[in-house]
Order: sequence, then C-alpha cells, then structure tokens
Amino acid sequence: MSSYCLACSKLGQDCCREAHAKFITLGDARRVADYLGADINSFAVYGELKDEDREEYIYINRHQNYYYDLTRRDGRLLQLKDKSDGSCMFQEEDGCCRIYPSRPLICRTYPFWYSDDFDILFDPCGSDCRIVCAVTGNDNPEDVTKLDDAGGSRRAQAMAYIGHTDESIKELLGTMKDEIADYEAHVELFVRNNNISIP
Repeated sequence: MSSYCLACSKLGQDCCREAHAKFITLGDARRVADYLGADINSFAVYGELKDEDREEYIYINRHQNYYYDLTRRDGRLLQLKDKSDGSCMFQEEDGCCRIYPSRPLICRTYPFWYSDDFDILFDPCGSDCRIVCAVTGNDNPEDVTKLDDAGGSRRAQAMAYIGHTDESIKELLGTMKDEIADYEAHVELFVRNNNISIP
C-alpha cells in the first residue's frame, strides 16, 4: 500500500472504509481467488449499488464513462463483500490490505480513471480523496470542480504520491478497460459458474 494511502487508512478516512460498492472485474476475482486459494463466491457478490454510489455526481449526471455504467443492464455490479460497517472485508484493523499484492484494479488505479479518448483524469468519485484534496488545495469533499485538471500537473503530482507514473497508470487503466469489456460480455455466465450470491 502506498505510504500516503496507508496513512489515510490508519486515520480511518480511506476509500476502503466507505460504504460504496467495491467493484471487481472478472480478472480481479480470479486473481484474488488464486492469491487466497479460495472460491470466488467466498468474497464476491453480484449486488446492487449502494445508496452512497447512487448519490455520486457521476452516477446522477452520467457525463462520462464509469464502471457504474455496468449496472445499466440489471442494476447489479460484481463487488467484494463488505464487513457489517460497509468497509472492505479485506481491510485489517491496522488499515493494511490483506490482499494487497492482488488487490482489484480499481484499488490500484484510484484516484485515477480514463476518458472516452483514453486520457488519464481524476476518478469521477475522487473529490473526497485526501490525495486529490492535497494536490488541489481544496478540502471540500463535495466540490467536484477540483477534478478538472486540463494541464495534468496536479494529476502528475498525485501519481507521485502513490508511486506511479503516467505510463504505469495508463497500463493499469488499459487493463481495466479490457477487463470491463470482458465483464460486459461474460458477467452473467461468470456469476452462474462460480455460484456467486445475488442478494
């Protein structure tokens, strides 16, 4: 875990503790299962978005692509199971991630996403990320205007915080884009074949 993300986690202010859906691709599910030596249905659920997700600016306005778009088919999303408080089931008490080497792509790329033209941009749900707040000097978690960074200088600074470069984030986001296409084509069969719970 990057030192900045771990510091955030230790303060209890991280995205791992939020009650949002923890989206996983089919590839993510396979990687986590291999890492744990466990069945996919032991940690994954094909569930509806949380209320917190439906309140996000990107969900309401749909002004660009995002993984929320995958719910248009049936309202459901493949996601990690939560603890009773809504936090990620793999987050330890000390804030560390139990599956860090095989953590989902969304965890590896946050707070970054990609445009329809495959330009790197801040994640549309990243206005409350402490990294984004730090590099923009704007601590208002609801102010989505801080996500606009036409020149990319703040994104470059944020990448440095989490130990990435433009090239490494682009590679991860390229994998994400490919795995989202695979998800769209195969999620129902994947859910059936792996006996994944549909609450």
